[in-house]
Amino acid sequence: YFLHGQFRGISYVGRDLIVQPLYLADSTSARYFTDPDEKSTFIKLINKLEKRHLTRNTAPSPVMAKYSRISYDYFTNNYNLIDELFSQDIYPPEIADSDYQSDDLMFNIAKTLILNEPKANLTLYVWKITSYFATPWIFFAFLITLIAIVFRVLIDRDWQPSMKQLFIIASFLFILVNAIIVAIFQTYSPRYFYYTYFLFFCLSGLLANEFLQYRSAIKLEAMPESVKS
Repeated sequence: YFLHGQFRGISYVGRDLIVQPLYLADSTSARYFTDPDEKSTFIKLINKLEKRHLTRNTAPSPVMAKYSRISYDYFTNNYNLIDELFSQDIYPPEIADSDYQSDDLMFNIAKTLILNEPKANLTLYVWKITSYFATPWIFFAFLITLIAIVFRVLIDRDWQPSMKQLFIIASFLFILVNAIIVAIFQTYSPRYFYYTYFLFFCLSGLLANEFLQYRSAIKLEAMPESVKS
């Protein structure tokens, strides 16, 4: 903007943010909107999704789809289909004259849906984050380790961590923050986790190195003094 006096490219914040709350919504959610443009656009979108069974309540197994894990799996499998609807001509010219106006409209619709259905959106959001760690149990183990690190920092102000410990702390924070940010706008996609995979390999290497050093130390202590000298 500072170089050209205008934004280049298309903003996708609203388009990415709206996918999850739309999936969780239904036609009765139209009552949340007071702006006529937002309401008419939402009705058009939700009708398209429900017609194609791309919402939680219109899933092939609506009762089972209400369970968090199954609902998330169905959402993930159909994410691209939901997203493709936004590439179609669904914005009346009198409502959105530009891509930026369209994205702003989507952002406002998403915000309204999230604020009026916080529990459902938060539940699915948490499932998205935990799925990035393969299973919720790995995520909870990861979280416990991170909490232990924070606890150590808080209770021991004189603690001076080594470079290795600082790398572990920074890696854990990066992995968690990356998952939190990605989960806001997207479902799982490998391209957002290449650095995460790299850090996991680095952490595994550090752990393996610690184990090998520990084994070497045990063997050295078991040697007779004559051999050590």
